[in-house]
Amino acid sequence: MKTGVREVSEEVVTQTVSQPAARLGSSMAAGALCAVAFEGIQISRDIFSAHADMKKGKIGIDEFKTAAEKRVITGAGNVGGSTVGTAIGQVLIPIPIVGGLVGACVGGFAGKFIGNIMANSLF
Repeated sequence: MKTGVREVSEEVVTQTVSQPAARLGSSMAAGALCAVAFEGIQISRDIFSAHADMKKGKIGIDEFKTAAEKRVITGAGNVGGSTVGTAIGQVLIPIPIVGGLVGACVGGFAGKFIGNIMANSLF
């Protein structure tokens, strides 16, 4: 049996370190695009519903504007939280897709909560 120190080339170390960073970037981009698409659809649906209520006379124009503004702020919080959560989840749970998905869900809930607080304090 031989004993001694085994040398590892610098190239192997660089490749090993850079691969998770590349996956993290693509996970964040995918998470952000999904969050923007999903939240955009939800915001559109909610604002359309509030507009229909305004047309029926259930709410006034000022209530409609406030509802739309609050919904956009909470949506922005959700998208921001989902994006940051995707990155954190992928780092903490290094299983492809699973970490990003868990992080996006937790981050989205946290972002929406913070967005609600901000919207209610502004309006």
